[in-house]
Amino acid sequence: MPIPGAKEFLSKANALGVKVFFVTNRRDEVKQATIQNLNALDLGVPASADNVLTRNDDQGRAGDKLSRRAMVAKDFRIVLLIGDNLSDLCDGVEIQDLEARNEVAAKKEALLGSRWIVMPNPVYGSWERSIPAQTKGLRLDR
Repeated sequence: MPIPGAKEFLSKANALGVKVFFVTNRRDEVKQATIQNLNALDLGVPASADNVLTRNDDQGRAGDKLSRRAMVAKDFRIVLLIGDNLSDLCDGVEIQDLEARNEVAAKKEALLGSRWIVMPNPVYGSWERSIPAQTKGLRLDR
């Protein structure tokens, strides 16, 4: 099920002529299944091989998503990035050092909420790597 408002947002973007790309860290092997899953959600934008950009390290499409955004930027002006964590939007935050991550975030603060939208995923994500090892598995409801 899509996040409330996602279908309306994407439909409006599509109606305005905005080309929507889905940049995912799913690998090429599951690209067709990913396209089918996105289309089953009826997001208001059809997913296809042209706008679903999967990861393939051997072909220079690494997990940082920068290479795939560069592919898009060759032919399109990127006006908005939406992701579930800051590493979907910029590099330099895939580190465990919280102070260094916060420095990068502070430098990019003006983009957050205007050209960059973060919709956190509480279930999983790269944010898990920033949790200190000694606190993993601790219950917070005590």
